[in-house]
Amino acid sequence: MAEEWKERQRRTQRLIGVFAKHLLAQGTPTAEQIYGLCQLTWITRSSDGERAGYVASAKLPGLRHVFPQLAKDSTLADAAKHIGAIIGSRDLPALVRQDTGFTNFYSAYRKSALPWIRRNLAEIRSLVRKARTLDSDKDGAKLASRIDALPPIPDPSGSREMNPAFLLTPLLFSLDPRGRFPIINGRDGIKALLARHGAGNSALEEQYWVMVSQYGTGTIHDAVDLDQANLEQVVTDRDDALGKRNRARPLAEGSVLVTKPVEGSKLPLKDEEDVKRVAQASDIKARQQHNTMTNRLERLWRGRFELLEGRNRDARYDVLVEKGVGGRDLLIEVKSSDHEAQVRMAIGQLYAYSFRFPEQRPRLAVLLPTRPNDDVLDLLAWQKMGCLWFTPDDQLATETPWLRSLVKMGRST
Repeated sequence: MAEEWKERQRRTQRLIGVFAKHLLAQGTPTAEQIYGLCQLTWITRSSDGERAGYVASAKLPGLRHVFPQLAKDSTLADAAKHIGAIIGSRDLPALVRQDTGFTNFYSAYRKSALPWIRRNLAEIRSLVRKARTLDSDKDGAKLASRIDALPPIPDPSGSREMNPAFLLTPLLFSLDPRGRFPIINGRDGIKALLARHGAGNSALEEQYWVMVSQYGTGTIHDAVDLDQANLEQVVTDRDDALGKRNRARPLAEGSVLVTKPVEGSKLPLKDEEDVKRVAQASDIKARQQHNTMTNRLERLWRGRFELLEGRNRDARYDVLVEKGVGGRDLLIEVKSSDHEAQVRMAIGQLYAYSFRFPEQRPRLAVLLPTRPNDDVLDLLAWQKMGCLWFTPDDQLATETPWLRSLVKMGRST
Protein backbone atom coordinates (compact mmCIF):
# COMPACT_ATOMS: atom_id res chain seq x y z
CA MET A 1 0.00 0.00 0.00
CA ALA A 2 2.81 2.40 0.86
CA GLU A 3 4.48 1.83 -2.52
CA GLU A 4 1.18 2.48 -4.32
CA TRP A 5 0.78 5.72 -2.38
CA LYS A 6 4.32 6.76 -3.19
CA GLU A 7 3.57 6.31 -6.87
CA ARG A 8 0.43 8.41 -6.45
CA GLN A 9 2.47 11.22 -4.88
CA ARG A 10 5.06 11.06 -7.65
CA ARG A 11 2.26 11.04 -10.24
CA THR A 12 0.80 14.17 -8.65
CA GLN A 13 4.22 15.79 -8.77
CA ARG A 14 4.54 15.01 -12.48
CA LEU A 15 1.08 16.36 -13.25
CA ILE A 16 1.54 19.62 -11.33
CA GLY A 17 4.99 20.01 -12.82
CA VAL A 18 3.59 19.85 -16.35
CA PHE A 19 0.81 22.31 -15.50
CA ALA A 20 3.17 24.76 -13.76
CA LYS A 21 5.59 24.70 -16.69
CA HIS A 22 2.71 25.52 -19.03
CA LEU A 23 1.38 28.33 -16.82
CA LEU A 24 4.78 29.95 -16.33
CA ALA A 25 5.47 29.78 -20.06
CA GLN A 26 2.18 31.56 -20.72
CA GLY A 27 3.04 34.44 -18.38
CA THR A 28 2.02 35.17 -14.80
CA PRO A 29 -0.27 32.63 -13.05
CA THR A 30 -3.38 34.06 -11.48
CA ALA A 31 -4.37 33.49 -7.85
CA GLU A 32 -7.07 31.11 -9.08
CA GLN A 33 -4.55 29.06 -11.06
CA ILE A 34 -2.17 28.75 -8.11
CA TYR A 35 -5.12 27.81 -5.92
CA GLY A 36 -6.01 25.16 -8.50
CA LEU A 37 -2.51 23.68 -8.28
CA CYS A 38 -2.96 23.48 -4.50
CA GLN A 39 -6.32 21.75 -4.97
CA LEU A 40 -4.67 19.08 -7.09
CA THR A 41 -2.67 17.97 -4.03
CA TRP A 42 -5.88 17.44 -2.02
CA ILE A 43 -7.89 14.28 -1.39
CA THR A 44 -10.87 13.24 0.72
CA ARG A 45 -11.60 9.96 2.46
CA SER A 46 -12.98 8.75 -0.86
CA SER A 47 -9.83 8.99 -2.96
CA ASP A 48 -9.68 6.10 -5.45
CA GLY A 49 -11.23 5.96 -8.92
CA GLU A 50 -12.73 8.48 -11.32
CA ARG A 51 -15.95 8.58 -9.29
CA ALA A 52 -14.25 9.04 -5.92
CA GLY A 53 -15.39 11.93 -3.77
CA TYR A 54 -12.16 13.87 -4.14
CA VAL A 55 -12.62 14.10 -7.93
CA ALA A 56 -15.77 16.20 -7.63
CA SER A 57 -14.71 18.19 -4.56
CA ALA A 58 -11.03 18.88 -5.31
CA LYS A 59 -9.65 17.52 -8.59
CA LEU A 60 -12.17 18.81 -11.12
CA PRO A 61 -12.44 22.23 -9.39
CA GLY A 62 -8.65 22.37 -9.36
CA LEU A 63 -8.43 21.56 -13.07
CA ARG A 64 -11.01 24.24 -13.85
CA HIS A 65 -9.09 26.81 -11.85
CA VAL A 66 -5.86 25.97 -13.66
CA PHE A 67 -7.62 25.86 -17.06
CA PRO A 68 -10.57 28.28 -16.88
CA GLN A 69 -11.52 27.39 -20.47
CA LEU A 70 -12.85 24.01 -19.27
CA ALA A 71 -16.62 23.73 -19.16
CA LYS A 72 -18.17 23.70 -15.69
CA ASP A 73 -19.98 20.45 -16.38
CA SER A 74 -16.88 18.66 -17.75
CA THR A 75 -16.33 15.10 -16.64
CA LEU A 76 -12.84 14.00 -15.74
CA ALA A 77 -12.53 12.26 -19.10
CA ASP A 78 -13.64 15.41 -20.95
CA ALA A 79 -11.26 17.59 -18.94
CA ALA A 80 -8.36 15.24 -19.55
CA LYS A 81 -8.91 15.25 -23.31
CA HIS A 82 -9.28 19.04 -23.43
CA ILE A 83 -6.14 19.66 -21.32
CA GLY A 84 -4.15 17.32 -23.54
CA ALA A 85 -5.18 19.40 -26.55
CA ILE A 86 -4.33 22.70 -24.78
CA ILE A 87 -0.82 21.59 -23.87
CA GLY A 88 -0.31 19.51 -26.99
CA SER A 89 0.40 16.15 -25.38
CA ARG A 90 -1.09 12.79 -26.33
CA ASP A 91 0.14 11.15 -23.13
CA LEU A 92 -1.17 13.78 -20.72
CA PRO A 93 -4.89 12.75 -20.73
CA ALA A 94 -4.03 9.35 -19.26
CA LEU A 95 -2.04 11.02 -16.46
CA VAL A 96 -4.88 13.44 -15.72
CA ARG A 97 -7.37 10.58 -15.39
CA GLN A 98 -5.25 8.59 -12.95
CA ASP A 99 -5.61 8.98 -9.18
CA THR A 100 -3.71 12.01 -7.90
CA GLY A 101 -3.60 14.11 -4.74
CA PHE A 102 -2.16 12.99 -1.43
CA THR A 103 -3.01 15.40 1.39
CA ASN A 104 -6.34 15.66 3.19
CA PHE A 105 -6.14 19.42 3.59
CA TYR A 106 -8.28 20.79 6.41
CA SER A 107 -11.79 21.25 5.03
CA ALA A 108 -12.44 24.33 7.17
CA TYR A 109 -9.72 26.20 5.26
CA ARG A 110 -10.40 25.00 1.71
CA LYS A 111 -12.60 27.97 0.86
CA SER A 112 -10.60 30.62 2.71
CA ALA A 113 -7.32 29.55 1.06
CA LEU A 114 -8.19 31.30 -2.24
CA PRO A 115 -8.82 34.77 -0.72
CA TRP A 116 -5.62 34.33 1.30
CA ILE A 117 -3.65 33.57 -1.88
CA ARG A 118 -5.13 36.69 -3.51
CA ARG A 119 -3.97 38.83 -0.58
CA ASN A 120 -0.43 37.42 -0.76
CA LEU A 121 -0.27 36.80 -4.50
CA ALA A 122 3.05 38.50 -5.33
CA GLU A 123 5.00 36.51 -2.76
CA ILE A 124 3.28 33.21 -3.57
CA ARG A 125 3.90 33.70 -7.30
CA SER A 126 7.56 34.20 -6.50
CA LEU A 127 7.61 31.02 -4.40
CA VAL A 128 6.07 29.07 -7.28
CA ARG A 129 8.67 30.34 -9.74
CA LYS A 130 11.58 29.66 -7.38
CA ALA A 131 10.32 26.17 -6.55
CA ARG A 132 10.27 25.20 -10.24
CA THR A 133 13.99 25.90 -10.52
CA LEU A 134 15.23 24.54 -7.18
CA ASP A 135 18.64 22.93 -7.51
CA SER A 136 19.87 22.86 -3.89
CA ASP A 137 18.54 22.19 -0.39
CA LYS A 138 20.00 25.51 0.73
CA ASP A 139 17.73 27.36 -1.72
CA GLY A 140 14.83 25.22 -0.55
CA ALA A 141 15.50 26.36 3.03
CA LYS A 142 15.17 29.97 1.89
CA LEU A 143 11.70 29.18 0.54
CA ALA A 144 10.76 27.57 3.86
CA SER A 145 11.83 30.74 5.66
CA ARG A 146 9.72 32.83 3.28
CA ILE A 147 6.66 30.65 3.93
CA ASP A 148 7.15 31.26 7.65
CA ALA A 149 7.06 35.01 7.04
CA LEU A 150 3.58 34.82 5.44
CA PRO A 151 0.54 35.61 7.58
CA PRO A 152 -1.57 32.66 8.80
CA ILE A 153 -4.60 31.47 6.85
CA PRO A 154 -7.86 32.26 8.67
CA ASP A 155 -10.91 30.02 8.51
CA PRO A 156 -14.05 31.52 6.94
CA SER A 157 -15.37 32.66 10.33
CA GLY A 158 -12.10 34.34 11.22
CA SER A 159 -12.03 32.58 14.58
CA ARG A 160 -9.11 30.23 13.84
CA GLU A 161 -5.87 30.36 11.91
CA MET A 162 -3.68 27.81 10.15
CA ASN A 163 0.02 27.75 9.35
CA PRO A 164 0.42 28.34 5.58
CA ALA A 165 2.98 25.51 5.48
CA PHE A 166 0.11 23.01 5.43
CA LEU A 167 -1.18 24.57 2.20
CA LEU A 168 2.10 25.40 0.49
CA THR A 169 4.60 22.64 1.28
CA PRO A 170 2.64 19.96 -0.67
CA LEU A 171 2.59 22.38 -3.59
CA LEU A 172 6.29 23.23 -3.36
CA PHE A 173 7.14 19.52 -3.17
CA SER A 174 5.14 19.02 -6.37
CA LEU A 175 6.88 21.95 -8.04
CA ASP A 176 10.41 20.94 -6.97
CA PRO A 177 11.88 19.02 -9.95
CA ARG A 178 14.12 17.11 -7.50
CA GLY A 179 11.22 16.00 -5.29
CA ARG A 180 13.20 16.96 -2.17
CA PHE A 181 11.14 19.79 -0.70
CA PRO A 182 9.60 18.12 2.39
CA ILE A 183 5.88 17.88 2.97
CA ILE A 184 4.91 19.35 6.33
CA ASN A 185 1.69 17.78 7.52
CA GLY A 186 -0.04 16.49 10.63
CA ARG A 187 1.19 12.90 10.35
CA ASP A 188 2.17 11.40 13.69
CA GLY A 189 5.47 10.19 12.27
CA ILE A 190 6.45 13.66 11.07
CA LYS A 191 5.48 15.18 14.42
CA ALA A 192 7.49 12.53 16.27
CA LEU A 193 10.52 13.16 14.04
CA LEU A 194 10.40 16.91 14.64
CA ALA A 195 9.86 16.45 18.38
CA ARG A 196 12.81 14.05 18.53
CA HIS A 197 15.03 16.82 17.15
CA GLY A 198 13.53 19.49 19.40
CA ALA A 199 11.92 21.19 16.40
CA GLY A 200 8.25 20.48 17.06
CA ASN A 201 7.50 24.16 17.62
CA SER A 202 10.43 25.59 15.70
CA ALA A 203 10.45 27.82 12.66
CA LEU A 204 9.65 26.11 9.37
CA GLU A 205 13.23 26.49 8.12
CA GLU A 206 14.55 24.47 11.07
CA GLN A 207 11.88 21.80 10.54
CA TYR A 208 12.87 21.75 6.87
CA TRP A 209 16.49 20.97 7.73
CA VAL A 210 15.49 18.24 10.20
CA MET A 211 13.45 16.53 7.51
CA VAL A 212 15.98 16.98 4.70
CA SER A 213 18.68 15.53 6.98
CA GLN A 214 16.83 12.20 6.84
CA TYR A 215 17.50 11.79 3.12
CA GLY A 216 20.07 9.08 2.58
CA THR A 217 19.00 7.25 5.75
CA GLY A 218 17.97 3.68 4.99
CA THR A 219 15.43 3.73 2.17
CA ILE A 220 14.64 7.44 2.50
CA HIS A 221 15.89 9.28 -0.58
CA ASP A 222 13.39 12.08 -1.16
CA ALA A 223 10.27 13.76 0.22
CA VAL A 224 7.97 10.92 -0.85
CA ASP A 225 10.05 8.27 0.91
CA LEU A 226 10.17 10.45 4.02
CA ASP A 227 6.43 11.06 4.01
CA GLN A 228 5.69 7.35 3.82
CA ALA A 229 8.39 6.14 6.22
CA ASN A 230 7.33 4.68 9.57
CA LEU A 231 9.07 7.54 11.35
CA GLU A 232 7.10 7.30 14.57
CA GLN A 233 8.22 3.72 15.16
CA VAL A 234 11.81 4.55 14.26
CA VAL A 235 11.85 7.39 16.77
CA THR A 236 10.19 5.26 19.46
CA ASP A 237 12.68 2.42 18.98
CA ARG A 238 15.62 4.81 19.22
CA ASP A 239 14.33 6.50 22.35
CA ASP A 240 13.66 3.17 24.06
CA ALA A 241 17.18 2.04 23.28
CA LEU A 242 18.83 5.26 24.42
CA GLY A 243 16.93 5.63 27.67
CA LYS A 244 16.95 8.79 29.70
CA ARG A 245 19.41 11.66 29.73
CA ASN A 246 23.10 10.86 29.99
CA ARG A 247 25.00 11.21 33.23
CA ALA A 248 26.92 14.47 33.53
CA ARG A 249 28.96 16.34 36.12
CA PRO A 250 29.46 20.08 36.71
CA LEU A 251 32.20 21.68 34.67
CA ALA A 252 34.74 22.87 37.22
CA GLU A 253 37.26 25.65 36.64
CA GLY A 254 40.73 24.31 36.07
CA SER A 255 39.51 20.85 35.17
CA VAL A 256 41.81 19.03 32.80
CA LEU A 257 39.81 17.25 30.14
CA VAL A 258 42.17 14.58 28.88
CA THR A 259 41.00 12.48 25.98
CA LYS A 260 42.84 9.58 24.41
CA PRO A 261 44.39 10.72 21.14
CA VAL A 262 42.61 9.19 18.16
CA GLU A 263 44.94 7.58 15.67
CA GLY A 264 44.36 8.79 12.15
CA SER A 265 44.44 5.29 10.74
CA LYS A 266 41.38 4.34 12.75
CA LEU A 267 39.26 7.29 11.65
CA PRO A 268 37.00 7.02 8.58
CA LEU A 269 38.73 9.98 6.96
CA LYS A 270 39.60 9.93 3.27
CA ASP A 271 41.04 13.42 3.05
CA GLU A 272 44.77 13.29 3.82
CA GLU A 273 44.76 16.90 5.03
CA ASP A 274 42.02 16.05 7.54
CA VAL A 275 44.12 13.24 8.98
CA LYS A 276 47.08 15.55 9.42
CA ARG A 277 45.04 18.23 11.15
CA VAL A 278 43.32 15.81 13.51
CA ALA A 279 46.63 14.22 14.43
CA GLN A 280 48.08 17.66 15.18
CA ALA A 281 45.19 18.41 17.51
CA SER A 282 46.07 15.48 19.74
CA ASP A 283 49.39 16.87 20.96
CA ILE A 284 49.90 18.34 24.43
CA LYS A 285 49.87 21.97 23.29
CA ALA A 286 46.51 21.54 21.58
CA ARG A 287 45.00 19.90 24.66
CA GLN A 288 46.23 22.73 26.83
CA GLN A 289 44.62 25.22 24.47
CA HIS A 290 41.37 23.20 24.60
CA ASN A 291 41.34 23.28 28.40
CA THR A 292 42.18 26.99 28.52
CA MET A 293 39.23 27.77 26.27
CA THR A 294 36.87 25.62 28.32
CA ASN A 295 37.97 27.37 31.51
CA ARG A 296 37.47 30.79 29.92
CA LEU A 297 33.92 29.80 29.06
CA GLU A 298 33.27 28.65 32.61
CA ARG A 299 34.49 31.96 34.02
CA LEU A 300 32.38 34.05 31.64
CA TRP A 301 29.14 32.18 32.34
CA ARG A 302 29.72 31.35 35.99
CA GLY A 303 26.60 32.04 38.03
CA ARG A 304 24.46 32.56 34.93
CA PHE A 305 24.13 29.00 33.64
CA GLU A 306 24.70 25.47 34.82
CA LEU A 307 27.58 24.08 32.75
CA LEU A 308 28.07 20.32 32.46
CA GLU A 309 30.47 18.01 30.69
CA GLY A 310 29.60 14.55 29.41
CA ARG A 311 30.87 11.49 31.22
CA ASN A 312 29.24 8.69 29.25
CA ARG A 313 31.62 6.70 27.08
CA ASP A 314 29.49 7.42 23.99
CA ALA A 315 28.71 11.04 24.86
CA ARG A 316 31.83 12.76 26.18
CA TYR A 317 30.70 16.20 25.11
CA ASP A 318 32.78 19.22 26.11
CA VAL A 319 30.15 21.60 27.46
CA LEU A 320 26.38 21.48 27.93
CA VAL A 321 24.80 24.84 28.81
CA GLU A 322 21.52 24.00 30.50
CA LYS A 323 18.61 26.03 29.06
CA GLY A 324 21.09 28.33 27.40
CA VAL A 325 19.14 29.19 24.22
CA GLY A 326 15.46 30.02 24.49
CA GLY A 327 14.93 27.44 27.22
CA ARG A 328 16.75 24.74 25.27
CA ASP A 329 20.08 23.21 26.21
CA LEU A 330 23.14 24.18 24.19
CA LEU A 331 25.75 21.54 23.37
CA ILE A 332 29.21 22.95 22.59
CA GLU A 333 32.18 21.19 21.06
CA VAL A 334 35.47 22.96 21.79
CA LYS A 335 38.22 22.87 19.17
CA SER A 336 41.74 24.27 19.58
CA SER A 337 41.99 25.17 15.90
CA ASP A 338 39.67 27.01 13.52
CA HIS A 339 40.83 24.92 10.55
CA GLU A 340 37.94 23.44 8.55
CA ALA A 341 39.13 19.88 9.17
CA GLN A 342 38.67 20.40 12.90
CA VAL A 343 35.26 21.95 12.38
CA ARG A 344 34.14 19.01 10.26
CA MET A 345 35.19 16.72 13.08
CA ALA A 346 33.21 18.86 15.56
CA ILE A 347 30.09 18.64 13.38
CA GLY A 348 30.20 14.85 13.45
CA GLN A 349 30.79 14.78 17.20
CA LEU A 350 27.91 17.16 17.90
CA TYR A 351 25.47 15.14 15.83
CA ALA A 352 26.58 11.93 17.53
CA TYR A 353 26.32 13.42 21.03
CA SER A 354 22.95 15.10 20.40
CA PHE A 355 21.61 11.73 19.27
CA ARG A 356 21.94 10.67 22.93
CA PHE A 357 19.36 13.20 24.09
CA PRO A 358 15.99 11.53 23.37
CA GLU A 359 13.84 13.95 25.37
CA GLN A 360 14.72 17.15 23.52
CA ARG A 361 17.52 17.65 21.06
CA PRO A 362 19.81 20.49 22.20
CA ARG A 363 20.99 23.33 20.00
CA LEU A 364 24.51 22.79 18.69
CA ALA A 365 27.55 25.06 18.48
CA VAL A 366 31.31 24.96 18.03
CA LEU A 367 33.73 27.04 20.16
CA LEU A 368 36.94 28.06 18.35
CA PRO A 369 39.98 30.05 19.52
CA THR A 370 39.54 32.74 16.84
CA ARG A 371 37.02 33.74 14.17
CA PRO A 372 37.11 31.16 11.36
CA ASN A 373 36.96 32.03 7.69
CA ASP A 374 33.65 32.61 5.93
CA ASP A 375 33.62 29.11 4.40
CA VAL A 376 33.65 27.57 7.87
CA LEU A 377 30.89 29.91 9.07
CA ASP A 378 28.79 29.07 6.00
CA LEU A 379 29.32 25.35 6.61
CA LEU A 380 28.13 25.61 10.22
CA ALA A 381 25.16 27.79 9.26
CA TRP A 382 24.16 25.24 6.62
CA GLN A 383 24.23 22.56 9.33
CA LYS A 384 22.07 24.82 11.57
CA MET A 385 24.91 25.01 14.08
CA GLY A 386 26.24 28.07 15.87
CA CYS A 387 29.81 29.28 16.09
CA LEU A 388 31.53 30.98 19.05
CA TRP A 389 35.10 32.26 19.33
CA PHE A 390 37.26 34.44 21.53
CA THR A 391 38.37 37.96 20.61
CA PRO A 392 41.94 39.22 21.32
CA ASP A 393 40.67 40.89 24.51
CA ASP A 394 39.36 37.55 25.82
CA GLN A 395 35.69 38.26 25.06
CA LEU A 396 33.26 35.80 23.53
CA ALA A 397 31.99 36.61 20.02
CA THR A 398 29.56 35.18 17.47
CA GLU A 399 27.81 35.99 14.21
CA THR A 400 25.09 33.40 14.80
CA PRO A 401 21.82 35.33 15.40
CA TRP A 402 20.38 32.93 17.97
CA LEU A 403 23.61 32.98 20.03
CA ARG A 404 23.97 36.76 20.34
CA SER A 405 21.92 37.14 23.52
CA LEU A 406 23.88 34.34 25.12
CA VAL A 407 27.18 35.99 24.21
CA LYS A 408 26.04 39.31 25.70
CA MET A 409 25.38 37.57 29.02
CA GLY A 410 28.98 36.39 29.05
CA ARG A 411 30.58 39.79 28.42
CA SER A 412 33.05 40.68 31.14
CA THR A 413 33.30 44.27 32.28
